Amino acid sequence: MNPSRRLRWDPRPNSLSLAKSAALASGRRLIDLTVSNPTQAGIAYPDDLLAALCDRRAMTYQPDAAGLLMTREAVAEYYVGHGAHVHPDQVILTASTSEAYHYLFKLLANPGDEVLIPRPSYPLFDFLAGLELLDTVPYRLSNPDPCNLATDRTRALVTVHPNNPTGTGLTVAQAQSLATRCASLDMAMIADEVFLDYPVAGPIPQTMAQLPDGGPFVLSGLSKVCGLPQMKLGWMVLTGQVEPAVREGLELIADTYLSVSAPIQWAGIEWLRRREEIQSSILNRIAESNLWLRKWTKDHGVGYNPPEAGWTAVLELPSTFDEEVLVMRMLTEYGIVVQPGYFYEFQGLPRLVVSLLTPSHDLEEGMGGLKAVLSDLLGEENN
Repeated sequence: MNPSRRLRWDPRPNSLSLAKSAALASGRRLIDLTVSNPTQAGIAYPDDLLAALCDRRAMTYQPDAAGLLMTREAVAEYYVGHGAHVHPDQVILTASTSEAYHYLFKLLANPGDEVLIPRPSYPLFDFLAGLELLDTVPYRLSNPDPCNLATDRTRALVTVHPNNPTGTGLTVAQAQSLATRCASLDMAMIADEVFLDYPVAGPIPQTMAQLPDGGPFVLSGLSKVCGLPQMKLGWMVLTGQVEPAVREGLELIADTYLSVSAPIQWAGIEWLRRREEIQSSILNRIAESNLWLRKWTKDHGVGYNPPEAGWTAVLELPSTFDEEVLVMRMLTEYGIVVQPGYFYEFQGLPRLVVSLLTPSHDLEEGMGGLKAVLSDLLGEENN
């Protein structure tokens, strides 16, 4: 039996993954500067956080396609903190933002249709769209009108606000203009806001759920909002004037799966209420990492524009360096794991992508390895 054409990717690991696996198999200690999972980054969590999973109400199964009303009310209350009025009826719960994308792709598009996705960005969108037999059309973040790439097969535009990995966001005016443009082309706008709560070098970005004229489907979830990627609860907010057929279609899809467990829905109410307790440790870590990187990069001639928000830092290197050579030498010679910019389809100068969640001792040791590799490569260039 052959897999369906939904699985159209080459499953073989790339050279960096192979080298990392070989290093781990040999028992070598690695310093991972890419860790984006807060539960594995030494982040402090309240000791009693798991107690919320013992809510006795979860023993009664109350299936609802949109999710438990009280949980949707908690999500709506979360948006009050961002200056947006969201009614619980606008919220549909999912097991993750990835699942929310699948619901929307099933709702909006037929096999062979297109979705506009940002570049640079996290590479997950190609897989999510491909599993629905959709084609992706990349647009550069610098494009003032990405809708100019739309064809008669384009059904949606995805924007990530703030973007991962660049950490850049849209102003309210830019977001409204993009939503209006999408609507004029009868094309949906999907706004992924998972990193909204984590400002780094700017104010907290404004949610697109509060756009005056609405429009986008706004996605988020506990993975980032509460730093709990293992507690599978995400959501989408239907903004603007939603046609009944859209709501009915989403509820039909959600009712087919009913994928969000009752214990997680009940516990999610408590976790959302306590989100600032959890976020404080993450915010302290990313602020500490950002300040350290700003000084280090300035002292060592490496380009760094601090992100407006998010958990990721992008380092710019002189044009003479090769990303692949650099990351492989850091791994093989110093046991340091970083990501090359081409993973995210950056253009122009070579870049390295590191996580601001990295514990300080690992970040300092890892960047020391980068300094050593850069010195070695410069010395080789001069010989």
